Amino acid sequence: MIKMLVRHGNSFALILDKPVLELLNVDPARPVALSTTDGKSLLVAPLSSAEKRNAKRARPRQRPRRRADKQGSV
Repeated sequence: MIKMLVRHGNSFALILDKPVLELLNVDPARPVALSTTDGKSLLVAPLSSAEKRNAKRARPRQRPRRRADKQGSV
C-alpha cells in the first residue's frame, strides 16, 4: 500500500483508512506509539494500558504560572 502525506495545518499527516485501523485493532481515540529501528521505517503501534500510564508519568510536569510571572517584573 502506498500513501501520500497530506497537509494538516503547519504539519503533515498520514491518513489511515478505517479498514486499516480495524485490521490493526487501532481505535482513533487511543494513543499510539511511533518508533523506528533503522531510521527509514516508521512503526505505529497502539499503547497498552500499562504503556499509557508509564507515558503519562514520563511526561515533564509544567508548573502553574504564578501571578508575578504573568504580569512581568517591574
